[in-house]
Amino acid sequence: MLYFLVAVAILALAAYILVIYQIGSNRKKIKILETRQLELANHPQDGKIQKIDALNLSGESLSSYQKWGTTYHTLTTAGFDKINEILTTAQDDNSMVHFPTSKKVIRQAESALGDAEKQMAEVSEAFDKILEKAKQNEQKVAALKARHQDLRKQLLTQSFAFGPALTALENQLTTIENGFDNAEKLNHSSDYLEEQNALNQVDKQIDQLEAHIIAVRPLYAQVVNDFTSQLDEQQQGFDVLRKQQFLFPAVDVPGEIAKLRRFQMTTLQILGQLDIDMVKNRNKQEGEKIDHIYEVMQTEIDSQTFVKAEQDRLNQFFAHAQRQNQNLLNELDHLNQSYIFTNDELTTTQALRQKLHELQSSFDQDIQAVAEKNAIYSVVAADFKKYRETLKETETTQVSIHEKVAALHKGEQLALTSVKDFEATVRNVKRRVSQFNLPGLSKDYLDFYYVVVDEVNQLKHDLNQVKIDLDQITKQLMLTQKDIDLLKQKTEDLIDAAYLGQQMLQYANKYRSENTDVANAVSDATHLFNIEYNYSAALDRVATVIEQLEPGAYKKIEDSYYQSKKNSLV
Repeated sequence: MLYFLVAVAILALAAYILVIYQIGSNRKKIKILETRQLELANHPQDGKIQKIDALNLSGESLSSYQKWGTTYHTLTTAGFDKINEILTTAQDDNSMVHFPTSKKVIRQAESALGDAEKQMAEVSEAFDKILEKAKQNEQKVAALKARHQDLRKQLLTQSFAFGPALTALENQLTTIENGFDNAEKLNHSSDYLEEQNALNQVDKQIDQLEAHIIAVRPLYAQVVNDFTSQLDEQQQGFDVLRKQQFLFPAVDVPGEIAKLRRFQMTTLQILGQLDIDMVKNRNKQEGEKIDHIYEVMQTEIDSQTFVKAEQDRLNQFFAHAQRQNQNLLNELDHLNQSYIFTNDELTTTQALRQKLHELQSSFDQDIQAVAEKNAIYSVVAADFKKYRETLKETETTQVSIHEKVAALHKGEQLALTSVKDFEATVRNVKRRVSQFNLPGLSKDYLDFYYVVVDEVNQLKHDLNQVKIDLDQITKQLMLTQKDIDLLKQKTEDLIDAAYLGQQMLQYANKYRSENTDVANAVSDATHLFNIEYNYSAALDRVATVIEQLEPGAYKKIEDSYYQSKKNSLV
């Protein structure tokens, strides 16, 4: 029983301690909330309200203030009363140990207090903006008026720099001044928000005026100063050049200058409407046209300088080309008596003479036009350049023809020397064959020999003509040279075969009585050698049998022969 009572007492003590702890914990939370509520109630909005009230707001500014003032009043009356009521309920529930209810009410108080703090912050920010706008507007008015006065001063003191655009710029200035008046009225009525909108509009108008002033000044100066002086200069330059008999057929310079002056007047009218982009585009066009006139005039001046300098040089070049052409014609006429031209050298040179006459005629007409002061120098300069180019081409062609025909006589001498060499070679071949006292020569060899002889004789005949075709002779020389070389080779082959054939027949005689095959081979080879004069076939017939009987015998005899031939030049 005693233990039971002790246990009950312990549980009661624990419960009491828990209750005391929970009460204390809730009381701390409630105290914190009360402190936050007190700080919120002491938020310094009243001072801001007094300042704003002193501004005597109106319009949109007043509407904004009234909206946030109502929010502030509701918050500090009904809002605060509700929070106080919730905190009181939380204290009562905590005192009566209604812990679940107390915790719920404390959460409600935290939520309500959090909403109130958020609203108070929004109200404070709105009041600050109203006060700040009043201050900002005052500062902005001062800054805008300073810019306005600077622009106004520029228009007054430098009105000459804006030309027809001055009226439009002054109208913009008047619009800005009206904007200031409107902003001032809004300021007097304490509608600072509307005043700010008005000042923003004035700011944009000042930006636009400033941009126009910056843009108009150089554009106007370009038209009335740069372009006008350039056109005046061009007109004066044209007058001087016309007195010097310059012609400008491609461009009506005075007409173009007059057009550009009218173009300028239209540009100034557009500038008066402040169409900046259009004026920039037109100034670009006029600048390009003025540059073109300068180019046209400068081209004629440069062309005159070129023509004067080139005239004497071309005169000399024409004289040189015609003299060269006549000399070449004389040379061709002389050579034509002895040689056949195969590349139309004479016809080409005669055509060049005709071309030179035509060029000379055109050149003379240009010179006459220059002398009579009715030449277009750019056209004459272009003609001179074509004359020089054609003369260069003509000279190159004539030099090439001269070099070709100059080689004709030398070529003839070389051909004669070659024919003499051919004749000597043919005689040497005949003499060399006769030295070996051969029984005869085969028909094939003799046919080829006489073909070569005929070729040499034909060359002699062609070279003995009154007019010779050296190109054809040169081709025939090359063919004959090949045949001469082949005849020499055939001759050496024939001599080698005949000599070796005789050696092999003599060598075979020692086997002839002992071997029927050798005897038959000697008989056949002797027939081929003495009757048919086929020395190579005779050599093959006897050499084949001897090699079968005595391998290496033919090679030994052959090596000995060629070594002896090399040493003694047999």
